[in-house]
Amino acid sequence: MNKLRRRFPNCFTGYEETEHEFSTLEEMLEIDWVKNATQQPDYHQLSVGSENWGDKKSLMIELNDGNTWFVIGWLWLENEIDLPKWEHPKRRKK
Repeated sequence: MNKLRRRFPNCFTGYEETEHEFSTLEEMLEIDWVKNATQQPDYHQLSVGSENWGDKKSLMIELNDGNTWFVIGWLWLENEIDLPKWEHPKRRKK
């Protein structure tokens, strides 16, 4: 089973970093706060961070054609999910 923990920037207080288990990308996309994130006006895509942070990976939201991005969660993946790998815009191939 895969696990996702919601992440808030360190400057945010009073928010709960909830954890969710899921098996498929479709199930992850139905988690309320993930679904809400994908409905933002400048939404481009979700992606998986290109670096490992110990046993976890970052779930990124990309906005404005991928020129703005945020880490919105931590992923522990037993099964890979079909999301693109995030790359810094300056390193992307054109």
